[in-house]
Amino acid sequence: MRNEKERIIIYRNILFVIYLLLITLFCYMCLESGEDSSNQSSFVTDAICTLFNISPTNEIESFVRKAIGHFGFFLLFGLVSNLLYMTYYKWKYQKQLLIHFGTGILFIISTEFIFQAIAINRGPSFIDCLIDFGGFLTMTIVVMFIYHVTILFKVKDLENNTKFMLIFRIITGIIFLGLVITYAVLSLQSGTESNKVGTSIGQTVVNVTPGVSGTVTQKSGSVQIFIRKAIGHYGYFTLIGISSFLFMLSFFNKFNKKILILFQVSFGVIFAFLTEFLLENMAQNRTSNVNDFITNSLGYISICLFLYLVVYFSKSIFKTKKFRFLKD
Repeated sequence: MRNEKERIIIYRNILFVIYLLLITLFCYMCLESGEDSSNQSSFVTDAICTLFNISPTNEIESFVRKAIGHFGFFLLFGLVSNLLYMTYYKWKYQKQLLIHFGTGILFIISTEFIFQAIAINRGPSFIDCLIDFGGFLTMTIVVMFIYHVTILFKVKDLENNTKFMLIFRIITGIIFLGLVITYAVLSLQSGTESNKVGTSIGQTVVNVTPGVSGTVTQKSGSVQIFIRKAIGHYGYFTLIGISSFLFMLSFFNKFNKKILILFQVSFGVIFAFLTEFLLENMAQNRTSNVNDFITNSLGYISICLFLYLVVYFSKSIFKTKKFRFLKD
């Protein structure tokens, strides 16, 4: 028991340092002048556009600033905050969430309406506040879902419930297979049909993204290509990674876990390779692209690493946690 508590304290200290570093970093970024902030956004935009092999535009820079600088940052902050307060296992789970949300919302409001208000050539934005909270809330929901699923499996001993695991395997398998087949079919579409789908998705993204308005077909080709890469490639393979993770969970009580994890990660990379260099070469007016293969693989691998990290951390906490909130 002592070793378990010591391990939790080590986790807590590491997370607390990361937590403070993220707060310090974001506060510093919010206090930068408008010109310095714009230069940072341009640097990140150029790096991403280089990966996608497209020309950077103002619309793309605006999207990157909102998606990565706000939503993406608070995804990361929400993850660290959630895991940090989970290490206080003597608290009830409701108290953990209350402090997690309270500190998160206070941080969002303070940085937006105080720090940016006093920065040179910058001002507060209620929309940015909503985007920040959206990232924070999204990650909280994801962690809570994994948290409760892991607890459910452990407390109810569902891994040894043959009937439940069979149903779970069938449902997750259908979702996983459906996503894989859909992407394979999309990869076999002609260039013309693929552009129509990309334009439709791009217009939807443009309509809901602050600072990126208008008709996507009237924008530069870079905007459409960027959205196609970010959503159609990286985003889609993130979904495949999540579905494959859930599907593999149903086999953890039957096969060696290390082998299953290796197989799952390998599948994503192999599938990205086959769809890009085999199926798309078979489609009319389409050719393979190394950058697309890298983008797909990164989307798949990054989500797998994230999910396994959260599960591993949660299980370490659960060795000490008494699951009091389940009885409340």
